Amino acid sequence: MTNLSTLKNWPISLSIVDMIWGTVLTAIASVSGYAVARHFA
Repeated sequence: MTNLSTLKNWPISLSIVDMIWGTVLTAIASVSGYAVARHFA
C-alpha cells in the first residue's frame, strides 16, 4: 500500500497482487516454521 500512496500512476491491481503474494509467502513461512518446531519438539 505504500507504493500506491506515494507513487504517481501506480496501478491498484499491482498492489492487490503484491498483497496476495505477501499473504502466500507469509503462510508458507509460518507453516514451515511450525513444521520444523513440531519436528524438534
